[in-house]
Amino acid sequence: MDNVILSLCIPTYNRVEYLRELLPALIAEVEAGNRVAVQVELLISNNASTDETESYLSTLSCLGLSVYRNAENIGGDRNFLACVERASGMYVWLFGDDELIVPGGIARILKLLSKEHPILVILRDGKQELGVAEEVIYPNFGICVREEMKDEGVFALSHTLITANIFHKDIFDQKEAVSKLYTNYAHMYGLLNGLKRGGRIVMKTGVFRSREQRAQFDHWPAALCVKQAGYLWRLAEAFDVPRLRRIAFRLALNLPVEILSCCAHKVFPRRFGRT
Repeated sequence: MDNVILSLCIPTYNRVEYLRELLPALIAEVEAGNRVAVQVELLISNNASTDETESYLSTLSCLGLSVYRNAENIGGDRNFLACVERASGMYVWLFGDDELIVPGGIARILKLLSKEHPILVILRDGKQELGVAEEVIYPNFGICVREEMKDEGVFALSHTLITANIFHKDIFDQKEAVSKLYTNYAHMYGLLNGLKRGGRIVMKTGVFRSREQRAQFDHWPAALCVKQAGYLWRLAEAFDVPRLRRIAFRLALNLPVEILSCCAHKVFPRRFGRT
């Protein structure tokens, strides 16, 4: 599809009940955004689901809809990258299948992208909007991280939730992302080199919200806190944020092994795909 501004990509696996609630709302938003031309592509990547996902998806109709089914379950992180590779839009938004769109959210995003031309939009969960400005613009990612960490110490990890990031596809390094699949943060490593080149970052509220009851990991990622520490260390080196090194040390070294997973689950819930 030509002239697509936004590829809204949903990686999914065995979540048909979530999709039945999410997709009608998303389709209504996409159709509203596509009244004049196809500005929004709705791309769904079914990771070889074994429930009723495939039959449900076959009933859907929407201008700009593309549905893919992987021949086999390629894992959540590879499914994220498959979405990015298939996307035809200028911007890519990986949207978790257990998140919810706020009414009018896509229209707000299209307006923002057209007005500000950012390289990255970072979305705050709609449940955390009180007392927060609707939009904050930063000249680059390093300043964004340093400033946001003043109010939210775990910002550098909390924004790795896939739904929290809308990025210009040109800054995404697919080869680098593939090389980091073992980290569970491939989707973030794929952005780092592009973010280092500089460009406007926008923090935005009022677009999506997480459910009260969210999907759970089928299997907890191995050595999660160590992987988090590795990502934060790379971030600290790339953008000169010394505070991130201290957090990385605490994650990797200062917590007893038996409480690492529990701590990570409480502080950084659902940062990676189980889809």
